[in-house]
Amino acid sequence: MQKKETVKRLISSAIFRVLLLVVNIAVSFYIMPFLIRSLGDHWYGFWTVVGTFMGYYGLFDFGLASAVTRFVSRAYGKGDLEDMNVVLNTSIVLLGSVGLVVMLLTVGVSFMGSWFFDTPEEISLFRLVILILGIDMAISFPMRALSGALVSKVRYDLTAFASLTTIAIRTTLIIHFIGSGHGLVALALITMGANLFRYCLNFVFLRREFPEMKLNLTHFDRTRIRSLFNYSKYTFMTQIADRLRFKVHSFVIAGFLDLSQVTMYFIASRMIAYFDDLVRCFLGPLTPVFSQYEAKSDFDTIRSIFGRATKVSSAMAIFLGGSIIFYWKYFIQAWMGPEYLATCPLLYIICAGTILSLMQVPSLGLLYGISKHKYYAIANTAEGVLNVLLSIILIQVYGLIGVAIAALTGLVVFKLFVQPIYVSRVIGLSLAKYYGIILAQLLKIAPPMLIFFYFIQPHVQNTYQSLFVFVLIQMLIFLPALYFFILTKRERELILQSLRP
Repeated sequence: MQKKETVKRLISSAIFRVLLLVVNIAVSFYIMPFLIRSLGDHWYGFWTVVGTFMGYYGLFDFGLASAVTRFVSRAYGKGDLEDMNVVLNTSIVLLGSVGLVVMLLTVGVSFMGSWFFDTPEEISLFRLVILILGIDMAISFPMRALSGALVSKVRYDLTAFASLTTIAIRTTLIIHFIGSGHGLVALALITMGANLFRYCLNFVFLRREFPEMKLNLTHFDRTRIRSLFNYSKYTFMTQIADRLRFKVHSFVIAGFLDLSQVTMYFIASRMIAYFDDLVRCFLGPLTPVFSQYEAKSDFDTIRSIFGRATKVSSAMAIFLGGSIIFYWKYFIQAWMGPEYLATCPLLYIICAGTILSLMQVPSLGLLYGISKHKYYAIANTAEGVLNVLLSIILIQVYGLIGVAIAALTGLVVFKLFVQPIYVSRVIGLSLAKYYGIILAQLLKIAPPMLIFFYFIQPHVQNTYQSLFVFVLIQMLIFLPALYFFILTKRERELILQSLRP
């Protein structure tokens, strides 16, 4: 793939991924209260319990989808179509086997309804709903291999388009059928049907992008299983570590404090999660690009792309993170009320650590793209263990603030010091140059933002209208400045070329 075409696909992929995230958030804000009103608190809680079961099924792919993207991208970069088909078909067989196991497991889980529910009606409904969603989940596993192959050609825009279409169909059907009085079985069937449509759409896109693709068992190669699992096991390890880093805080807080404190921490961390998702969506499509250039041993291009991406990620992290920190005390009062101002110090601490992490999003894509993600899996696990231990210790001294400090400590140690050293060594980039890229963006962006916030602070009010006006003014001032003073002339030319039809 030519460099101009790569840049064009990266930008279009980023736009579609960000659009998908925004639509998902907007639909969630609307659909959640709609379902609660339509189903009632009891049956919506029932749906939540079933959804919790389904959520953990996602771990059963053992990271194989990421291995498909890595090895198909590498084969595509080398022009080895035979190897590409071998990887794809071997992965489909493996993930199809996982799907079969998931289906059998779902049948077993369906008989556990009496553990959670009391009435025969609830037990019978649990069994039917979880079987429908289990079928959907089982089918999703081999489909992940097809999505991984599509991503390997940097066609996140196509996968995002399929997801957007699915959201539109699912939302329309939910409003019509659930609003008309149909219950959880209809909701489960709508979910499964919409997902089946998305799988078909991804398959059509893949056939168009890879006309040389052959789905045939003759391309299954059991000797490739080891290499796929050698890669995916570290992705799986990272997924477990992420749950340790992000999902354990609620249990720690509930164990040492009370449930109202869990709500406080959740509000602050949920906002930061949206911030994290936005930056990662924008810069996430880099992994297959690094794989393709690594296959050609073109490390000069890898270093060039990595440097530019780090500049963009640092600028976004500083600009968006700084804005969240400044506006939060006004937003939380307009949204939830002044009694939730206690979330402010939590958000400030968590956001500071997240800014450090998001500055280095391109390094994560790099490590996965060149099969050096073993480091990330180990470091992520170490950070997760450190996070939990410090949370347990500090919560007893500082309460909720101690939990936030524990999260910040792990991010500072691993993201500010350990990770840059390792990444610089892997690609032959000077550590001073790496830190220099990040520091340059901090010096260019932070001072003018602080001046801007200083002058508008007396005028910002705790209303949505006030926040909208000042955020709009900030965007009109800073976005052109970021475009002309952060990006080089060559980078601006590449962006403009990529946006042309």
